[in-house]
Amino acid sequence: MKSVYIKNMLGSLGYSNEHFSENYSVQINGTSAIKFDYVAFSDRYLKDVSTSCIAIQEVTDDSEETKYLEGAKYLATPIVIISKNIHVRVWNIAPQKTTLLSDNEENIIHLYFEKNRFEFMSDNLIDAKMGYRQMNIFEASGLIDFSREATCKILSEEFEKGLLAAKKYLKSKKNINGQDLNNITSITMHVISALIINSKIRPDEKVPDIFDLLTSLSQTYIEYFSDKLMFKYGKDLLSEIYKNLNCSINYQSVDHELLGYFYESTLLQLSEKKAENIRREFGIYYTPRILSQEIVSCIPFESIPINERYVLDGTCGSGSLLLSTCKRLEDLASYEKTEFDRHDYLTRMIEGYDIDKFASEVARLSLLLYSLPYGNKWNIHAGDLLRISKSKIKEPFVILGNPPYEEVRGNSQKTQKATAFLDKYLEWLHDEGFIGIILPESFLQNDSSILQRKKLLNEFDIMELWMLPGQIFENNCSTVVLLLKKRKHNVNV
Repeated sequence: MKSVYIKNMLGSLGYSNEHFSENYSVQINGTSAIKFDYVAFSDRYLKDVSTSCIAIQEVTDDSEETKYLEGAKYLATPIVIISKNIHVRVWNIAPQKTTLLSDNEENIIHLYFEKNRFEFMSDNLIDAKMGYRQMNIFEASGLIDFSREATCKILSEEFEKGLLAAKKYLKSKKNINGQDLNNITSITMHVISALIINSKIRPDEKVPDIFDLLTSLSQTYIEYFSDKLMFKYGKDLLSEIYKNLNCSINYQSVDHELLGYFYESTLLQLSEKKAENIRREFGIYYTPRILSQEIVSCIPFESIPINERYVLDGTCGSGSLLLSTCKRLEDLASYEKTEFDRHDYLTRMIEGYDIDKFASEVARLSLLLYSLPYGNKWNIHAGDLLRISKSKIKEPFVILGNPPYEEVRGNSQKTQKATAFLDKYLEWLHDEGFIGIILPESFLQNDSSILQRKKLLNEFDIMELWMLPGQIFENNCSTVVLLLKKRKHNVNV
């Protein structure tokens, strides 16, 4: 099989057998999917659209080739290698176009990869498709966003069908109150999450009986799929949700960060008014992935002893900052701990809170997907950090956050809710610890933040201050990022 030959050839670029998946499925829409012979990933364990690099496929004609080139967009692979007869074609995949890079006979295609080996190495391909690097011979920027938006549409449509079925069933049994609606929203989300996990753990198997699947998951991931929640309204509700979903959808390529996008798009699609009310009340806006990664990359975790890298996000939302932190800590610990030990270590190092119960559930499920097949023990809680005692949490060495921007007008002055979180953070942070926080630009000049600014200047070193454009968040609020280090407290002063 020619695809095997090409797979082996890519070994010279650093892709070992562990970096490949065979017969890898990607969903195009709610009704159709395709399988690639092989897909090469940048990670040996995490194999989804966030790590896909090169897809390999043998075809018989041009129409089949076109089908796979289109499908590669949904897998977010910047490169597709197509073998047909004695020829091998190398294609660059971008959201709006496909570009032929090379068309050679099979026996000399290795020369093309030897000449351009730098461009096809996994780290460079990932950087290119994430928009961090511009390559000389092809483009890949925007590919990951295209893939995530397409998958988000599928997830949102499925979620809406399941939730509407749950509402209809429950209304036939009782009058629904707000708590019922919250419960069936969580149940629906957990049913879809169960299908995603099944696709990742058993990608070639059809979904078993929904009750068998939930029972199995509740034993393995008891913190996420508890019988108390899932069977709160009985088996019939679950049956109604399940039979209204398209259970032929394969979620194998869904990445762990997608649930954050899912949270945002689902909230907006189902009830734009509800979304606006939540944002108006809490001042909550999703932190873009690229901003989260930049903030986390600027925290010098290397300077903190490995077993003291406790991280707190008191307004974690759907988990963007914590997911970036998880990846950073895992990379740093990869040479010191085994795979299982790394998971146990990460769950001890990371803690998050959010007042939005639905968002905190998404954050916990996102971290579960990131850490499959392990997944348990993540310390993500639904709750208001402003009402939590310091004694309830580990003293953090790093605090990250994008706190609510809500501004409260009193009798004589305005106060910002973000400063209330900042007060907690400044007090709770370990000596010589670090803060990476997003704040409204008005924090730098408002009278209501004078005391916080003085405390920062007196007790902290300002490592960096970024001015962000208003278009970063949907409310168009101009924001800043502060990267701070707390000075060591001098007990003799």
